[in-house]
Amino acid sequence: MQMIRRVISQLFFFIFALVLIGLPVASAQEESTAPPRLDLSSAVTDNFPIIRLTVISTDGRSNRLPLPSDLQIIEDGIAIEDSEISSEPLGVDFIFVIDANSNIRSRDDASGLTRQEKVRDSIVLFATEFMSQSQLDSVSIIVPDGDQARFLVEDAMFPNEVINEINFYDPAEIGETPLNEMMSKALDKAEDTTAAGKFQAVLLFSDAGPMGQQLDYDTLVAKAQSLNVPIFGAILGAVADNNEISNMERLSQPTRGIALHMPQAEAIVPIYSTVEGNGEQHIILYRSKINSSGSHEVILESGGSQAGIGFEMEVLSPSVEMALDNSAPITRVADSYDTPLNAANPVNQLVAARVLWPDGNPRDLTEAVFQVDGSDQMSLSDPQIGDDGLLTFDWDISNLGDGTYNLIVRVTDELGLEGVAEALPVSIVLDIPAPPPATVEAPPQVEVEVTQPVEEEASSLANNIGTIGIVIGLLAMMFAVVLVIFAIVLVRRRQTSSQRAVAGSSAAVYADHDATQVIMPAFAAKKAAGAFLEPLENAPDHQGNIPLPGKNVALGRDAKLVQIVFSDKSVSRLHARIVQKGSGYQLYDEGSASGTYLNYEQLSLEPQPLRENDDVHIGRVHLRFHLAQAVGDDDATQVMQAGPIRSPGAAPPVAPSEPIDEDTSTQPYMPLGPQGQSQRQSPGPIDDEDADDISTQPYMPHSPKR
Repeated sequence: MQMIRRVISQLFFFIFALVLIGLPVASAQEESTAPPRLDLSSAVTDNFPIIRLTVISTDGRSNRLPLPSDLQIIEDGIAIEDSEISSEPLGVDFIFVIDANSNIRSRDDASGLTRQEKVRDSIVLFATEFMSQSQLDSVSIIVPDGDQARFLVEDAMFPNEVINEINFYDPAEIGETPLNEMMSKALDKAEDTTAAGKFQAVLLFSDAGPMGQQLDYDTLVAKAQSLNVPIFGAILGAVADNNEISNMERLSQPTRGIALHMPQAEAIVPIYSTVEGNGEQHIILYRSKINSSGSHEVILESGGSQAGIGFEMEVLSPSVEMALDNSAPITRVADSYDTPLNAANPVNQLVAARVLWPDGNPRDLTEAVFQVDGSDQMSLSDPQIGDDGLLTFDWDISNLGDGTYNLIVRVTDELGLEGVAEALPVSIVLDIPAPPPATVEAPPQVEVEVTQPVEEEASSLANNIGTIGIVIGLLAMMFAVVLVIFAIVLVRRRQTSSQRAVAGSSAAVYADHDATQVIMPAFAAKKAAGAFLEPLENAPDHQGNIPLPGKNVALGRDAKLVQIVFSDKSVSRLHARIVQKGSGYQLYDEGSASGTYLNYEQLSLEPQPLRENDDVHIGRVHLRFHLAQAVGDDDATQVMQAGPIRSPGAAPPVAPSEPIDEDTSTQPYMPLGPQGQSQRQSPGPIDDEDADDISTQPYMPHSPKR
């Protein structure tokens, strides 16, 4: 029983002694004279003009503090008004230095653990309880290697890597360690990794007794202060005397570190908590105003204290390239020869320009101007660049005709830097249909009185000759001439009556045709007889070849508008036109509802040349184009009827036996190709050119009947 009391008494005395010895260390820590730390650890310009600052703010013992409320950001001497402050976990760079001298294997208490094992357990504690599980922390351990220093582990990010290395560390038995070289190596390591912007710290495990003779304090402290690296100290052994405490505090206090006595591994927790708290740092984002390349500086100011950092920037003006294809002109198409210029299509043209950033730093634009021939056409005050890097403008070309125009785009970015594109020439061409031929009415026929001159001549002859016989002979001759003229007139009237009878029975087809007879001299007919149309299908109006009566011949259903008439309802009033140009012929579509097809290809507003045996469809009417030499007597006179033109010698059209369809509307039609396939999509709602009730009924031609 007495033995137990003695042991308890000795244990109580031992604990009391430890408390008394440990008090100076605690009081020394509380009296740290190091000022608070405001440090710009990094400035990242990868997302310029947004600049990212990493700021470390701590008290005199490296405990993390919030940013001061009066903090100001100054860039190249200019205050930045707007900024965004946040926090972000970055991790720490923690460097352990183990002073494994001859006392490292000593056992100081009843736990039976050596100082080396306590250091081991302390580092394992950090790896398991305080090290980032997201591999943000970087841990290095420096140990003696004879008279040199070496890394037991360097930049370890995984806890197991640290644990494995320290568990298997077996220090060699040496006397005094190269402690000054080991501390210098630790600070050099911190200097090499300072660009990462993390909180950095050095922790020295040592019995601290001989440190006063081993270390170059002034050099080590000066370097640690320049790097803003706090040096923490853990004094090994059962007790820590004033000399050991003083030696350790000479490193920790001026560098914002902490020195404590570590009789057991758990005593190191306050240092680990301080280091872990700095794993999350303050982040400041602001929009830079830098608009020139070179060296720049940003400074943080608060209550008279400053922290600054310098960096290099390359800032170049934006580059602009026109992205419009000008290899072919812009063709504006008019529906008719009298269509106003501003109604030709298209009336707008999309113009694109690509904005490039030679310095690799895209930024906002404050203005973009589109110019044509040096004149501003459009100005955007808040232009938006697409994901493809393109800036687009809607160019109004409604009042522009044939010509070449120079396009330019000029931009200004948020830094006030300008970029101008090289002028791009773009041509515009107008496509306007030819005007219809002027209508010329035949001059009225003058009736010549034949009887009066003959009678006067007979009277004159009778007076001159004075003989009754001669008078009678002349009268007989005159009577014969009159009979011949009367017979000719009678025959022609009967032919005209026959034609009118046929026209009357086909009134639904020819109701609006004029009966004017156009007298064409033989020499004119000969010149116009260089080509003709062979009717193949759906042309009952024409029983034979159809000669082209002029150089500009209109085809359609309305005799008032055309020279060659087809009564089929799929034919528009003014459907197509054949124009002779030189020795050749061209086929035009006049905006018909069914369309005009040449060899089963629908015509656009562009004319197409006609060649021998070309197939032509106007609605359901199927024709074949032929070239032929003109024949006939130069002295003969050719009479062209104002109604549908028929081949020479063709019989007149026969009136239909079934009831006449009173619907005079046009039925649009779309031809089928040689294989029976449609050459275009079926027509939608018809916008016929006929202003009255005569609308087109669509029709599509089929394969030709050979």
